[in-house]
Amino acid sequence: MSTPPPTLTSLPTPPPSSPIDLEKDNAYWYNSLTQALEAATAMEEKMEKDPDS
Repeated sequence: MSTPPPTLTSLPTPPPSSPIDLEKDNAYWYNSLTQALEAATAMEEKMEKDPDS
């Protein structure tokens, strides 16, 4: 396994924004976490199918 699964620390930092922009920030974090989860899930499935790699 050459690339480690994504962690919270590897997520990009959100762009600075005003406090009024909370909804946009929430959407940004939701999308980032969803992408990280999908990447980790794909990595897990790949390892289950091919444990030797």
